Amino acid sequence: MRKLVDQPSHKAEHSPLLRSEKHESAIRQVSGSARYVDDIPAPASLCYASVGVTNVASGTLTSLDLSAVKQSPGVIDVITISDIPGHTDIGPVFGGDPILLDKEVKFHGQPVFAVLAETQEQARVAATKATMTFAEAEAILTTDEALAADAKVRPTHEFGRGDVSNTLQSAPLTASGHLSVGGQEHMYLEGQVSLAIPEEEDRMSIFTSSQHPSEVQKLVAEVLDVKLHRVAVDMRRMGGGFGGKESQAAQWACLAAVFALRTRRAVKMRLPRMMDMQVTGKRHPFENDYEIAFNESGKMLGAKVTVSGNCGHSPDLSDAIVDRAMFHVDNAYQLGDTHVTGHRLKTNIVSHTAFRGFGGPQGLIMAELMMDVVARKTGLDPLSVRKLNLYGEENGTVTPYGMPLEQDILADLIGKLEADSNYWQRREEVKAFNAASPIIKKGLALTPVKFGISFTAKHLNQAGALLHIYTDGSIQVNHGGTEMGQGLHTKIGQIVAHEFGVTLDNIEVTATRTDKVPNTSPTAASSGTDLNGKAAQNACITIKERLAAFFAEQFNVPAEDVIFAA
Repeated sequence: MRKLVDQPSHKAEHSPLLRSEKHESAIRQVSGSARYVDDIPAPASLCYASVGVTNVASGTLTSLDLSAVKQSPGVIDVITISDIPGHTDIGPVFGGDPILLDKEVKFHGQPVFAVLAETQEQARVAATKATMTFAEAEAILTTDEALAADAKVRPTHEFGRGDVSNTLQSAPLTASGHLSVGGQEHMYLEGQVSLAIPEEEDRMSIFTSSQHPSEVQKLVAEVLDVKLHRVAVDMRRMGGGFGGKESQAAQWACLAAVFALRTRRAVKMRLPRMMDMQVTGKRHPFENDYEIAFNESGKMLGAKVTVSGNCGHSPDLSDAIVDRAMFHVDNAYQLGDTHVTGHRLKTNIVSHTAFRGFGGPQGLIMAELMMDVVARKTGLDPLSVRKLNLYGEENGTVTPYGMPLEQDILADLIGKLEADSNYWQRREEVKAFNAASPIIKKGLALTPVKFGISFTAKHLNQAGALLHIYTDGSIQVNHGGTEMGQGLHTKIGQIVAHEFGVTLDNIEVTATRTDKVPNTSPTAASSGTDLNGKAAQNACITIKERLAAFFAEQFNVPAEDVIFAA
């Protein structure tokens, strides 16, 4: 068991916790000196890669002539899927994501081949010169078409409790409807980019813009048919991610690495913005249906909800995304007897992927829609309906998927917000304004949110940190999280500074590297600070315990009396 080690929070006046600190890269970012992958000084041997893509959404490749590509100025090498030395499927969880097209066309814009040239412009021009023919097939593009064809990337999931069918038949009031939730482009400022540099002893260094360096390491190693310890991935910062670089940054690192292995030259692959938007996944569009039962007072008695995610051509992360949508259809409300169904539908479009909320918003909006429908049907105030159905002691605190909610704070929190915001007074003012304004209308809402933190795949809820203390008292820390503008490195630095009772300028958080902290989880699921911050704190406490024991022996004092402070 750990010894007690004094925490300096109540003694160190300069502790950076509970204070606003500027982002560790703020000055570099506003001055343009922050280094992203595309800013890394070019190695002497650097060359550039691009891809040629399909112009049909479904079918079979019948012929491919690359002679014009190979003869294009500056071209060094051209590869197809048959030239990949190792694994050709780079699906992050389940299979279905070929690194390049094999025979079957899965979506419009699918990479067919890759080309390497002396300059970026030469690579991109050469990639347009292939002659390809396809035997086209009818494409499935919408959720309705996928449902009709029973096309799914993963099996349908269901959960619930109670007899919803009987509740719907016997309820005083019922309603049903449909809601379409559109997709969304991530629009990160820095596009997809990777740099592969072959090292001595058959090692490969990868510099990439990725939320999941360990996955990039794993997939690069598998594609090259080498062990993971031969691949080191470095990720200092991203120019935004939003989920779009959790699983889909790896393909470009893998292609760059294959060329680097074949030519023994450094290779950079950066997608132009239009291609980036064409070949990478988006937020999942959903088509959702509901049937609800309630009474005249606005109390929910039951709900039957179906969420149908358009996942694209492969599973990618869709299983967990649709699950999370299902887990959020109740939001903060006790729905009564409930049955939730979640379809993972397969279509001939780019495989959709993680996006802020990870399916949660597409499910949560269903709960809010149902509350609004009840309010309109009964003529009650929308906030009153929401308050009546909140999870709590009176309504119950167990979700439709069987999870008990441990904290009952919603009613008190909303009551305080009502009072502090003058909600009811302002609502009357809105009503008066709308009555007098025939065209311009105003609205006012107070909406609770229950959001699931952490990964539904429990083994991903882990992190590591490596901490060095130097003889001048300065500290260097490396952890498994990635910095994409959210300030994670700053927060980790604050935690370490607090633990040792030193100022933040004594802490340096270095680039995320797979050869420093291995086997990391992606920075996602609203868990980056919680997981990596705790890992960094654990590293601090481990070192403090060792030092406390050493100084206790050296100075003949109890270890508990050793204080860490500047």
